[in-house]
Amino acid sequence: MLARLAVVLCACLQAVASTSSYAGKIETAVIVHVIDGDTVVALIGKSRRKVRLLGIDAPEKEGPYTRWEPMSREARTRVEELALHKTVELSYGGQTREDKYGRLLGYVTLPGGTDLNETLIREGLAEAFHKFRHERRERYHRAEAEAKSACRGLWSMRPPCAGVVQ
Repeated sequence: MLARLAVVLCACLQAVASTSSYAGKIETAVIVHVIDGDTVVALIGKSRRKVRLLGIDAPEKEGPYTRWEPMSREARTRVEELALHKTVELSYGGQTREDKYGRLLGYVTLPGGTDLNETLIREGLAEAFHKFRHERRERYHRAEAEAKSACRGLWSMRPPCAGVVQ
């Protein structure tokens, strides 16, 4: 029994070590395609990888498993304006480096140091993702509260902002 417990503990420690080994790691990449408001394709070295913007949830576009949501086109367009064909920094700070679909989970820092993920939240084009922990969670929640109180973007269509003329 004690040996089995030691094996389980060792496996857990290895999982934590492999997960946290990416925290703070920064890679240079070029955004070569924008799939939607929270997913891009990045060229990292010679490899193309899908990157899910960590800590945010943008409105969905129409797809085989999703239905169209308001502001999805605006979110995608804004990501294209800010990041497409630009050299960016990708960094990791979540519970794992990849999601169950094999996409990297990363923060995108634009030239000049702007956090793309936070910008989308602040502009009301994405929500802060509440389900998983990540390094910038509190900061993103503050940005979302600011966007909500200013009735920006998708928040303008939800109570208490919906129907309010500004």
